[in-house]
Amino acid sequence: TADSEQKTEATVLAAWYNSKGKLLGHVARELTATRSSPSAPAIFTLPVDLPAGVARVRFVVRDAVTGRMGTIDLTKF
Repeated sequence: TADSEQKTEATVLAAWYNSKGKLLGHVARELTATRSSPSAPAIFTLPVDLPAGVARVRFVVRDAVTGRMGTIDLTKF
């Protein structure tokens, strides 16, 4: 950017499941974050309202430039 910050873009998806592995819902967004240097973390925010009965939430992140993907499952929240 003009202020010597870096712009980072990613697709972020959250999906939530019950204890039997049934998909209860999901949301996905194209998100942008700025950071001051290549070593600074890029912080993306994806608000999610979870209904009752959720046992696991999976986040999937895809880098818009390289296409690299990563996932994490959360079971305690």
